[in-house]
Amino acid sequence: MTNDPIRVAAATADLLDPHFTTDQPERMSLIANAFDPLLARDRHLRLVPRLATGFEVSADGLTWTISLRHDAQFANGKSIEAADVVATTQRFRRAGGSFGMPGVYDSYLRDVDVSAVARDTVRIQLPNPLADFGDVLAAMPIVPEGTPDEAPGLPYPVGSGPLRLDRRDDGAVVFLGNASTPVAAPAASSGLRWRQVADFAARAQALSAGEADLITSVPAAERSRVNGKVLETPGTLCIIFYFNLFEGPCTDVRVRQAINLGFDRQAFIAQHLGGGADLLTGPVSARHWGADPDLAPYPYDPAAAKRLLAEAGAGKQTVFKIRAPSSVPSEGPALANALADSLRGLGLSATVEIETDRPAYAHQVREKNIGDIAVFDSSPLSMYRVCREKLSARYAGWWWQGYNNPAFDEGLAAAEHASRSPDEREAIYRRLYQLVHDDAPWLFLYVPRHLYGVGPRLTGRWTPRPDGIVDAREIAPA
Repeated sequence: MTNDPIRVAAATADLLDPHFTTDQPERMSLIANAFDPLLARDRHLRLVPRLATGFEVSADGLTWTISLRHDAQFANGKSIEAADVVATTQRFRRAGGSFGMPGVYDSYLRDVDVSAVARDTVRIQLPNPLADFGDVLAAMPIVPEGTPDEAPGLPYPVGSGPLRLDRRDDGAVVFLGNASTPVAAPAASSGLRWRQVADFAARAQALSAGEADLITSVPAAERSRVNGKVLETPGTLCIIFYFNLFEGPCTDVRVRQAINLGFDRQAFIAQHLGGGADLLTGPVSARHWGADPDLAPYPYDPAAAKRLLAEAGAGKQTVFKIRAPSSVPSEGPALANALADSLRGLGLSATVEIETDRPAYAHQVREKNIGDIAVFDSSPLSMYRVCREKLSARYAGWWWQGYNNPAFDEGLAAAEHASRSPDEREAIYRRLYQLVHDDAPWLFLYVPRHLYGVGPRLTGRWTPRPDGIVDAREIAPA
C-alpha cells in the first residue's frame, strides 16, 4: 500500500482548466498539484520561487526581470522556456472564472508587456506601479506555448507540478508522480487518486472503511462522526455582508457601525457553523499579510448600536432589503434571516430576498443590485487585490459597492509606489485595514476554518494549509 496513490475523498473533483479562476480549495488543489507558477505560496502563505530562481525589480517598480530554473520541465519532458511564460500570460488574461466571470486578471495584465529576452529570462514591463505584482504571478500556472484556450473537449494541458494527470476513473481524477519534476517530494511519487464524494456521510464512511486516506470539507458540527484524526486550521476566505453605499440607509457610517455592533456573530457561528469559524475584524483575514493583528473585531453591543442608530435618525420606518444566495456560502439564507431578526431587535425593519441561481447572484452583485445589504465572500490572498477590486473608488472594480474615502485611495496609491518596499507596504496596508474597519463599508462576519479527516496512512505526515490547498509536496515521506 505504501506505493499506492494517496486516496482523497473530496466534495468535488472537477478538473478545471488551470487558468480558470476559482476560490474553491478542492479545485485549486487539483490545479496546484499538476501545475507550477513562477512564484508560489508556501504553507505559511509566503511567496517563494517555484519555476523562477529569482527576480529583480527596477528602481521605479515598472520592470520585472525573472530568471527561470534551468532544470524546469513540463510533464512531457519539454524544457520550460521564456516563450512559454509569454504565451501563458496572454492565455491567462483571456481566461474566465467562477460564475461566468470573464478576464478576472485582465485589469492587471491588459497593458503589461511580457517578453523573452533570453531562453531562460523573462522581462515584464508594467505601465504603472503595481503593488504586490508577485500575487498575480503566483496565480498564473505556466503551460506550454501553443496550448489552446479552454474549449469543450480540450485535453487537460500539460503542467510541471509534482503530479501529472494519468486518467479519469470512476468519478476520480488520478495523478501519477511526475518524473520531470526534480524537486517533487518523495511522497508525491506515489501519486494521488482524488475521488468526488459529494455527501459528507459517505466521505466519513470511506475514511472509516479504509477506502480513503484523507477526506475534505468536514463540517465543524459533524466532526464527531469522523472515525480518524480531525485536523483543523484557520482559513482565509472572508464571509461578509456588503453594504449599499450608493443610496439608502447604509450610506450613513453610524448605521453601518451600528449593524456591526448589533449582530451577534459568535452566536451565529455557534448555532449554524458548529463553532468552526473565526471573527473577521477588517477586509481580510488575520492570515493575510497586511492585516493588523492588534485590532479587535467589533464587539456584540446592541446598546451601543441603538445609540448610534438614534443619532442617525434610523428607526422602525427604516427598511433594509437583505439579499443572499441559496448557496456559496451554504449558510447564506440563514445569515440573511439572522441579520433581519437582529435588525428588528434593534428597532429597524427588514425584508429578505433569496436568489437560488448562484451565477446570476454573482452578476447581480457585480451590477450593484444588492438591495441594502447582501451576503458575499472575499477570497483573494492579496490585500492589494481586495483593496483594488472591492474597496477602491479610483478603480471602481466589479465588486465595489460605492465605498469612497479619498484617504483610502491615497493610501492605496502610496502602496503602489512602494512596490519595491515590503515593509513600507505592510505599514500602509495596516493603516488601510484600520480605516476600513472604522468606516465599516462591510458587515465583517467570519472566516470559516478548514477541517479534514485523516486516516492512519497520513497521520503525522501532513498538516493542512490556511488556503485549503492539499499539496502533495507537503506530505512527508512514510
